[in-house]
Amino acid sequence: RREAPPAAALIHQNRNNGIENLSALPRDEFRVEQERQAVDAVMQCIPARLRKKMFALRLKIEWMVLTYGINHVGLQTMTIRENVTDRKEFERRFKSISTNAFPKLYSAWLRVFERQQRGCWHAHVVVATKEDIRTGTDVVALNQLLKDKRDRKVSKAIYYSRIKELASPNLRAIWKEFRRLCGLKEFKARRQKKGARYYKFDACHLLPIINTAQALAAYVSKYVGKGFALRRPEDKGMRLVGSTRNVSRVCNERFSWAGGGGKLWRAKLGILGGDAAD
Repeated sequence: RREAPPAAALIHQNRNNGIENLSALPRDEFRVEQERQAVDAVMQCIPARLRKKMFALRLKIEWMVLTYGINHVGLQTMTIRENVTDRKEFERRFKSISTNAFPKLYSAWLRVFERQQRGCWHAHVVVATKEDIRTGTDVVALNQLLKDKRDRKVSKAIYYSRIKELASPNLRAIWKEFRRLCGLKEFKARRQKKGARYYKFDACHLLPIINTAQALAAYVSKYVGKGFALRRPEDKGMRLVGSTRNVSRVCNERFSWAGGGGKLWRAKLGILGGDAAD
């Protein structure tokens, strides 16, 4: 009698921790795995406290989608045309709009601050909208249209005509409200009035989730690593990640990893404790 061959499934007890052919996965799952692997590579190059922050960020975003539904969760990018490099000024502007405007539109939100290459701050905000922004929106085509506009592959006339066709009425309503609040496009006259009050952001792009909650979580969490790479001495004390209270309660960063340095530390404490008992 010969010994039975080892079970092939044992190497795959955890997802993608063995030899797995990613190209055989469905398209959406393949993209999720690509994002996860990219984030894991970033996590190996940053301090442990930031690795915990990225891990907690993933759990919070996945919780938002599970709680509010994928049709009510989107990613909003907020930028400023002027070169605002002062973190306190950017924090002041974001706090103003998040305190006064966000509660009217969103049930919850989570944001990540990041420096651009030119040094200016901008924010990536995962939001839970009160209205369904996914139904009636061609998410993939809309995302591609925005990329083509950024790369100047389409004219402004084509862009503005198609964007109305691809976005749902609820999504367009939120876009319009932010244009009004910030004095943009058809509300530009608001900025020119003496004494008029408006939020000093020049772009607040909101898009529904393209694929899955896991892909969004991996996409957003990698900005923590990028923010750390572009961090300046004057940024000390700035919180790169923030959220509403209900999201912050999902997971905190006060935990220890099961393996790695944490496991070695616990083993040394055990040895030290044994010696003290003797």
